[in-house]
Amino acid sequence: MNLLRTDLQTALHDLHVAVQESIDNYRDASTFVEDRRASELFAAIAGEREPLQGEIEQAIRETDDLPAAPDSDREAGEQLLHRLHSLFSRDQTEDVIAQRLEGEAALERVVEEGQAMDVGEPYTALSTRCLELIDSARRRLEKGAE
Repeated sequence: MNLLRTDLQTALHDLHVAVQESIDNYRDASTFVEDRRASELFAAIAGEREPLQGEIEQAIRETDDLPAAPDSDREAGEQLLHRLHSLFSRDQTEDVIAQRLEGEAALERVVEEGQAMDVGEPYTALSTRCLELIDSARRRLEKGAE
């Protein structure tokens, strides 16, 4: 393992952390949102992303690097803020869906930043799959907010 990451390793690392944070945030939201349908949707979206996360981890290992975990303290703080914000909102489900839509936009930005680096495969295929999952989640979240 090198001390400095290549552009491909950096792009894969950033994608991995962003996907893992997304999974963690959906799992967390599924545990506290009171609406059963929303809770099931959040858990389903998290579950759909887990295979991609595993593939990204494998791709990282194939570049002679090791996958890193998200910053657990920062993640816990964000999740606490999400919970508090939803407690004081007029409609908890609508608020949490809006939070998750913001999360989708953040994940999409990470993907696009990696694509702009033009690092090739396996990033291209993994990022394309991630964008498909983002589009699917957005459609379902927006439908749930109606």
